Amino acid sequence: MELPIDSDILLRPVILALVAFLISYIAFYISKPSPVSQLSKAYKLPIVGAREGDWFPYTQARWRNFFNFQSALLEAERLSRTADPNNPHQAVLLPVLGTPNLVQLPQLEIQFVAEQPQSNLSAHDHATGRLQIENTLSDPRLLRNPVHNRIISTSLGGQTGNLVPDLVEETASVFQDQWGTSNDFNEVNALNTLRQVVARTTYRVFLSAPLCRDHRIQEAAMAVFDGLGLIAEFLNLLWDPIVPLLAPLITIPVKRKFRHFQNLLAPEVMRRLEEYDARHQTTNLKKKDTEPEQNDFLQWNLNHAKASGDPYMYSPSTLAGRILIVAFAGVHTTTFAITHAVLDIAYSQTPIRSQIISELREEITTCLNTHSSDGATFTKQALTSMLKLDSLLRESTRLNSLITIGLARKCTAPNGLTTPYSKITVPKGATVTVPAYTAFRSPELYDNPDEFQPFRFAVAPCQQRGGGGDEKERPPGSKAFASTGPDYLAFGYGKTACPGRFFVANELKLVLAYMLMNYDIEPAVEGMERPKNRWYGINMIPDLSATVRIRRRSE
Repeated sequence: MELPIDSDILLRPVILALVAFLISYIAFYISKPSPVSQLSKAYKLPIVGAREGDWFPYTQARWRNFFNFQSALLEAERLSRTADPNNPHQAVLLPVLGTPNLVQLPQLEIQFVAEQPQSNLSAHDHATGRLQIENTLSDPRLLRNPVHNRIISTSLGGQTGNLVPDLVEETASVFQDQWGTSNDFNEVNALNTLRQVVARTTYRVFLSAPLCRDHRIQEAAMAVFDGLGLIAEFLNLLWDPIVPLLAPLITIPVKRKFRHFQNLLAPEVMRRLEEYDARHQTTNLKKKDTEPEQNDFLQWNLNHAKASGDPYMYSPSTLAGRILIVAFAGVHTTTFAITHAVLDIAYSQTPIRSQIISELREEITTCLNTHSSDGATFTKQALTSMLKLDSLLRESTRLNSLITIGLARKCTAPNGLTTPYSKITVPKGATVTVPAYTAFRSPELYDNPDEFQPFRFAVAPCQQRGGGGDEKERPPGSKAFASTGPDYLAFGYGKTACPGRFFVANELKLVLAYMLMNYDIEPAVEGMERPKNRWYGINMIPDLSATVRIRRRSE
């Protein structure tokens, strides 16, 4: 039934005024030059994605670059080198929907960016803004005070060797669940199954067994991961003035999922808090007889929180929330890395694939024989000595990194920041980046940069190219998977480099080594090309539908 509407209502002065104001404000917002777009006039910086004849070149470029960011990055590299004949290392403006105000500096300024204090360029402010933490998290304080980074740097880094036996046990268990034990070839979805592998091995370090295998906890965490990322990206696409209005409604589902995870973990957290208090309670100079502490992130986090004396820090919701935040940061990126590595191996051409797998298995066997008493037990020393395996992971990440713009930092300097080579003053609030995707493929840094050479980084350092300086002077460890440098920004660089990268390197090497020693792997169709990576805005990820054929090895 149609409701009668008085058409005169739409012509009333108040309504007309509101409509006129809204139209005018939108027009002003679209046409108003931002402080970053003003750089184009002040320093004649090229706008990547702008076309001659555009009415609003900066705004139109944001849309073009969002839908084809790969082309935008290639154009940015070209413009940086050629836009100004007198300056082959020029900064460029890289507008993109959802990540506005990007100023990409030339590669020469990577070291400059990495050395800036947080008071000038803040990686934390950029990351929390991208995640929309003030809107998406039930408790934004979890990221305002990221104590988990310090715990990862200290406790996790120091305990990696002790955790290897647990990781081996969990890896064997989850591969049996996901890939089975059949000696016949079966086709599996690479990303979906390896995501479970990474989640289980990661939770084994965060929560220990058997809690790491609780399907309710896994599903609740995955629901938060998926929801948090999607909603943050959606909010980033919205017009800034309406985000605070819509966010409370849009984020209800993900906040409920967040609280659901916290509630599932609460009994375990409460149990550990009681045990902690019992161990530290002295009555007649005797401690209560309690179980020894578990060696996992939850316990390290709890101990740190208790030592702080702040009840908020050791509340069950805070402790559970920190588990979820760290898992969110690690599970997705680690899953993408191992998926890419498996696809790179499986879809190498037949003779090359056989050679790669043969050489890796030979190295794994040799390292186990050298660094374990029975020739079969994985140890940290054995994993560290697997240089070809390490090289394959670094090479795969070089070609497929999720990081397409490097060292993203929000300018926090009150008066802006002046750069040494491009000689521009970046305004406060802008986001500075440096080349990553194009640097990974630079012929100046890598021979045959577009070619997958799994053992590229396993050769003697003096035979490598790139990174600046004399390669003979570089220590061998400088080409390890987890090492960072101006030529390799997959884990960041400088003081804000990923604190968990050394653990991730060992985790991935163990997963890949176990897979190679226990499974045969081949493409879904022999001779088929590797499934192409997919672009979603600024992110490059593996094909979600890519499959491989696997079978359990009989020997």
